[in-house]
Order: sequence, then C-alpha cells, then structure tokens
Amino acid sequence: MASAETWLANQSRGRAIAFIIALTLLIFAGLFEGAKEPTPIKSAVTSGTAIAAGQGEDLVLYQRIAERIATGETYYPVAAEEMRAGNYPLKPFVTFRLPNLAKLMAWLGAGPSRMLLITLCLLTLLVWWRRFGTMFDTPARQAIATLLMATGLGIGFQSTYLYLHDVWAGVLIALALGLHRPDR
Repeated sequence: MASAETWLANQSRGRAIAFIIALTLLIFAGLFEGAKEPTPIKSAVTSGTAIAAGQGEDLVLYQRIAERIATGETYYPVAAEEMRAGNYPLKPFVTFRLPNLAKLMAWLGAGPSRMLLITLCLLTLLVWWRRFGTMFDTPARQAIATLLMATGLGIGFQSTYLYLHDVWAGVLIALALGLHRPDR
C-alpha cells in the first residue's frame, strides 16, 4: 500500500505507541461491553398503549413482531398493528421491512439467531483479515485494519440489536465486500 503521511507519522514514537494502545483498549472495551447480558426489552404494547419515547422503540417493535410471528401470526397484519401501536407511519410502503428477518428469528429463536449473527461477524472479520493481508505490507497494519473493522462489526455482538434489520444487512454487506474479487 502506498505510504501516506498521517497525523500519527508526525508524533514521537512514544506518543504514537500510546495512542495506538489507547485506541486498541477502547476498541476492546466496546467489544466486551456488547458481551454483557442486556436488560430485557419492554413489551411494545402494554395494555394497548405504546411505550414512552426514547426507550428503544425500534428495538421493541421488531422484537415484538418476531415474537408474534413465532406464535403463528401473519407478518404484514402483525407489523401494521405493532407499527400503529407505536405511532409509526404506515405510508409509504417502504416503511414496512421485509418479513425475512422476523421469520428467521421466529423459526430459530433468539439464542440461535444471536449465535448466527456472531458467527457471521466472526466470519466477516476472518475474511477481512485475509483480505487485509493482501493489501498491507506488515502484519501490524493488517491487525490495525482488522481491529478497525471490528469496531464497525461490534454492534453485531450485542444482543440488544439482534432484531434490527440494519445490523444484519451491515454485516452481510461487509462480508460480501470482503469476499468480492473483481476477477470473479
């Protein structure tokens, strides 16, 4: 990879090492924070009323939809009812997510779904580790690039965000980009 001058290049060796160590500790702190068991999410609908604003409405919405799909209900009527209960807009049609994730979560359950997401995150890190090995001239740069990738994938290790489509999509896009080769 071509050498480019960076802020770090202009620092003393000791200061640069301290910065890299601090950044690495911050990355690991974020990864281990996601390993904690989350506080259970409140039900989206309690006696027909929506939860108060600012309490993770999206998290609750998609969890609640998946829970109801697991009981055998049909996706779109359930999604519409839950969205109405949470004062979400129903128009335009793109406000409705596709049913794939809710059906997967209903079929597998939360535990296996979480393991699948973590496995996808680890696989993505492995793919990028190998890809960075072809892009960088030293193992240290390869490791730093992989750690930076881990910060982006860190949300996939947090069970709180398991029901969000965006998290799954982000991990799958990162995996696809890591596997992409122009000649294939």
